[in-house]
Order: sequence, then C-alpha cells, then structure tokens
Amino acid sequence: MVPIILVVLAIVGLNIADKVIPSKARRALPSSATDIQEHYSDAGFTGDFTRVLKARLPEQDFLLYAKNLGLTEKYDPSKHDSISSHVGTIVGRVPNWWDDPRDLDNCYFLYTPDKDFMERIKWKNGWVYFLAISW
Repeated sequence: MVPIILVVLAIVGLNIADKVIPSKARRALPSSATDIQEHYSDAGFTGDFTRVLKARLPEQDFLLYAKNLGLTEKYDPSKHDSISSHVGTIVGRVPNWWDDPRDLDNCYFLYTPDKDFMERIKWKNGWVYFLAISW
C-alpha cells in the first residue's frame, strides 16, 4: 500500500512542479525575449510529449539562445538530408499561435534517434520557434 501512495505522490508532485517551474526552453531565453507563448502536451504514461514555445527575439540573440539550449548543430541540407523529415517535422494539436516556419534555413537542432527525441529552434522575421518532441 505504501509504494502506491509514494507513486501517486510522485506523479502529483511532478505535475505541480511542471506548472510552477519554468521549462528549460523558457529559462534559456535571453533577457531580450518578449511576447513569450508556450504550450506543452503529453500522452500520459508513454513518455511522449510535445513542447512548443514562440517568442519575439532579436536576431543577434538567436545564437545565444541556441547556445543556452545546447543546440550546436546548424541544419545543413547537404549534411542532414537523411534526417530532414525529423528536423522539419510538423506537429499537430498545438495552439493557433504556433505558426512554425516550414523552411529550415535558420535552424539549430538536436536529434537523438535512439531515444526518439528531437529538439530544434528556428528564427524568422523577429520570432524564435522552439520545438521539443518525443515519440
């Protein structure tokens, strides 16, 4: 009986922490970021999730954001063609404000195929777009 109570308390605690502690994506934003919008959804106990964040960010701070997130790989079609479908993934069931640009011209990413995880940022027209997805 005690282990079940501990599991329930751990789940409740993690849900509360997720609501109170800012996400890694939000904490990594440079101080110049404004108009921050963020959405998170998960698929329950599977570990699958989607996090999107959009913020107004000056272009000169885009590389700082990439560095803060640990995203050091810049998308290059000649090097990354085999994973372009993962890096360029389009997510569903997100808010209407998520108007992620389709192109990968200004994109930094981390793709971990053995963990079914991808994280990326893009910058376009004064906005930065963060996506983290696990499937």
